[in-house]
Amino acid sequence: MRPSPLFDNRVQRTPKPVNLESTLDYMQQEIERLKTILIAKNSTIAELQNESEKQNLRIEELETTIDEVIMEKHELLYALDLKSQRSFNERGAGRKSKITTEIENYVIGLRQRGNSFAEISKICVENDIVISKSTVDRIIRKWISSQN
Repeated sequence: MRPSPLFDNRVQRTPKPVNLESTLDYMQQEIERLKTILIAKNSTIAELQNESEKQNLRIEELETTIDEVIMEKHELLYALDLKSQRSFNERGAGRKSKITTEIENYVIGLRQRGNSFAEISKICVENDIVISKSTVDRIIRKWISSQN
């Protein structure tokens, strides 16, 4: 059985004296080294954040350009479609359409952004364009058939 350290009769070793000045100098050097590393890392983080912001702005610019091109494409397709249509009713009798090219393009753009027919109808009503889900469906089906 081993004796307890408190009652050990052996002579305990005394710790070696530590040179506090050299330890303090070493610690200060280490602190300075870590500070320079930290400054370098912070500047790298700032550069990456600036680059990220630039890329986000570029993405927004490209998205707006894409939307503009899509709208222009729909306007051109509609203009071509009007030229190719023959007049079915020369006298102009019958119900007149309340849906203009502008409304059709707006509805198609909303559909391309992923909105459902009901959502498109609701958005149009909020923008003072009274249009039902079935009319939205008819516009989208007409557009899809013209794509094929």
